[in-house]
Amino acid sequence: MLLLHGYPASINVLRILWLCEELGLEVGLVERGTPACPVNDLEFVRKNTFEREPQLVDGSFSLSEAMMIALREQMDRKKWR
Repeated sequence: MLLLHGYPASINVLRILWLCEELGLEVGLVERGTPACPVNDLEFVRKNTFEREPQLVDGSFSLSEAMMIALREQMDRKKWR
């Protein structure tokens, strides 16, 4: 299962959740960017040195920034056409 780290009300996080739903991908949301789960948390910084969200994680592979995630998914779809 994919994990998406981000602030649930962020338009960028919502875009990625929508994209994953459209592609039929199972994704879990890990809340970031709140006082309870800040982006400068040591666990998050180890995986994402730029402290940016959203970040999509699939095992040891991860992508940050909504547009890069969307671009990667579009490239994968074109490859299979």
